[in-house]
Amino acid sequence: YSTLGWAALQPTVGSAALTMVFFGLGTLPSMLATGYAASWIRGLQGNQLFRKGTAVMLIVFGLWTLPLTAFMSH
Repeated sequence: YSTLGWAALQPTVGSAALTMVFFGLGTLPSMLATGYAASWIRGLQGNQLFRKGTAVMLIVFGLWTLPLTAFMSH
C-alpha cells in the first residue's frame, strides 16, 4: 500500500503507472517463488517423514523459545 501512495504522489499519470509497473516487476520473482514453494510443500504433506520432521521441528522451536519468553516476562 505504501507503493500505491508513492505512485499517487507522482507528478504525472505516466510516472505513476511506471512506478507500479516496476514495483510489479520487482516483486514478481518472490511471488513466483512463493507459489512454487507452496505447491512443493503441498506435495510433501502426504509424506509421513515430512509430517513427523515438521512436528519435531515445531516442538524443538517451542522448547528453544521458552527461555526467551521467560526472560521477556521479567
